[in-house]
This record gives sequence, structure tokens and C-alpha cells, in this order.
Amino acid sequence: MQKFAQNVWGLRGSEPDMQAVERIRRAARARSEAEPHRKSSSLIPGGAIQTMDVTTSCLATGVLSFAPEVHRLVAGSALDIVRASESLGRAKFGASHFFSWGWLPILRSLDAKPGDVLRISIDPAAARAEVQLGGPELWGP
Repeated sequence: MQKFAQNVWGLRGSEPDMQAVERIRRAARARSEAEPHRKSSSLIPGGAIQTMDVTTSCLATGVLSFAPEVHRLVAGSALDIVRASESLGRAKFGASHFFSWGWLPILRSLDAKPGDVLRISIDPAAARAEVQLGGPELWGP
């Protein structure tokens, strides 16, 4: 893959029309600005919790970013992702950056949509994370 502009990627070696690239870039920026991108995290005994808005981007790519203090707990590892003891898949966490991937099938199995709220409770010792999908109530205490 090759980056042609901010938020615009394509096949390496292709030669896209730069006007089309600019239209895609503007559309991606407008979409991003229209969606909430809230994120809240906290360390708890034995792990961490991160709550975040589900965005069009994370639904399209299956990539989530985590707060540095949360990511440090699981950097370079893979976690089993569960909901109510049901395994939904595995997510991997980068060793040298704050991104995690493998979430696409998990988000699909949750039937996540833009505007939903995702809460992820991470237990590094068990190499697992429990997920909840909901609405504004997940921002509460």
C-alpha cells in the first residue's frame, strides 16, 4: 500500500488521478470531523478499561488506537476478545505503536455501528479483554 494523501491509500505503483485523491481526502476529512472521537481510559487493579466511540474508520479498517498507558500493558501481545464469556476473536497490539488490529470480525459480530460506544476491559494476566457495546450509558461511572 502507498499513501497518496492524508487518509488516502492505494496500491503501490498505481497512478491515481490527483483530483480524485483530493476529493477522497476531503470526503474522509469531512466524515471524520462529523463523527465523535471520544476516548476515555483508566488503569484498574490488574488491568485497564478503555471506552471509545465507534467510528466509520474503525469499522472499515478493524484498527483501534489505545491510550499509551493502556497499550503499554499489552504491547506486542495478542488478546482473546470476549463478550459475556463468548469468544469473538483475537486482537493484536503493536509493540512500538498504540494501534491494535484484528477488530473487524469482532466489531461485525457485535453489529457495531458508527455512534455506538465500545467499552474494553483488559486483563493482561489472562491475555483477554471483555467488550461491551452500547450507547451513552457506557460513558458513565
